[in-house]
Amino acid sequence: MTKPYEHRRHLAQLNRHDLHAYQLQRLNSLLAEILPGNRFYAEKLSGIELPLRSLDDLTELPFTFKDELVAAARDDTPANLTYPPENYVRFHRTSGTRGRPLVVLDTPQDWQWWINTWQYVLDASHVTSADRVLMAFSFGPFIGFWSAFDA
Repeated sequence: MTKPYEHRRHLAQLNRHDLHAYQLQRLNSLLAEILPGNRFYAEKLSGIELPLRSLDDLTELPFTFKDELVAAARDDTPANLTYPPENYVRFHRTSGTRGRPLVVLDTPQDWQWWINTWQYVLDASHVTSADRVLMAFSFGPFIGFWSAFDA
């Protein structure tokens, strides 16, 4: 297994063809994992031929809008859960500025994904574990800052 930094560098150096192949493989793996347990997306994508053959097939996937997720939710239970409730360890909710708040639950793997995405930003800034970063702002409820903090 390569170290995370080496993996990110490898991805950054892929040619377009290999990058598209990697992205397609990751997307098809994600769909294969979530669709059996995620009623919302299983219904939404029921007419789509899977696995996708190329990234050009992305045009066949319908957009998902916040209003759909809010309307399909029951109480504070999100409509698009893939796993049993005990698998989720973080609770987030939109502010509700424009209607009913949208609840989002994360598994430990989801949260790690958030942290990993910030690593690309830190790599580009040449920040390493030897550096120290001061997060000099109020986090409030914004999920992006919380995940940056953990990164």
